[in-house]
Parts: sequence; C-alpha cells; structure tokens
Amino acid sequence: MGPDLILTFLAMPIGPSVNAAYATGKYGRRFKSKEMRDWEREMDIWAKSVKHKTSLKVAQEALKLTSKKTNLEITLNFLFEKGRILCKDGSSKRLDLDNRAKAILDNLSKKIGIDDCRFWKVILNKQIQRQGIPDECDARITVWGL
Repeated sequence: MGPDLILTFLAMPIGPSVNAAYATGKYGRRFKSKEMRDWEREMDIWAKSVKHKTSLKVAQEALKLTSKKTNLEITLNFLFEKGRILCKDGSSKRLDLDNRAKAILDNLSKKIGIDDCRFWKVILNKQIQRQGIPDECDARITVWGL
C-alpha cells in the first residue's frame, strides 16, 4: 500500500552548516550566527512568495488532520553547483548533507506547524544543479497511516 499523502516544497535556500549556524559567546552561551539569521530571513522571503505560501498552507491544513502518532518521512534533495560538490577529477568534495539538513528540518517543520520529532525517516540526496541556478533544496514529506 502506498503513502496517504505527499507534500512537496521546491527551491528552498540551503541553510548554513551546523557548525556555521551557531556561535559561542564570551561566557559559553550559544546563539544564532549572522549566517543563520540571514538564512532564516531568506527562508521567510521564500515562504511568503505566492507559490510557496500556498503549498505551506496546504501542508499546515493537511497535517492538522493527522494524529501526532502519524509517522512522517522526509526526503531532502540538495542541488548544488557542480563545482561545489565535485573536484576537477570527478571525485566528491567534502560536503556533508547531514550537516546541512538540520536547519532546513527545523525551519520547515516550524513553518508547517509540526514538531520535527515526527520525522521517523529522513532521506538525504545530493544532486548537481543546472548551471546558472543557485544552490537549493527540494523537500518531499510523505505521510503514512492516515
């Protein structure tokens, strides 16, 4: 039996790595870095565009109908410029997807009104972006057991 619902979000800006998202203050207190705050503003702009605003609203309404016990699966497809993920010899550069996923998982789940602990399965993919298009992330949330 297939999934009950699939929600798609396209062309989200890619957030900073976990290491770059937070800074440590003078007395050991952690706080959001400038890079993280700038990216959160980019995500707010992304969310306010007509196309994305509609998909977020549909997701919010659909997920309100699910039980908090409903397991969710999320697939994040990271699209990077070829030179950012491949060396000249074709080998992979050191770019950890899990390091990039945290900010997107937190921010997207907040925008659709769920706790990200509901994601029982997280799939991360790295792809080469078409030339001239900025790095971005597409997300697909699959809902099982409605």
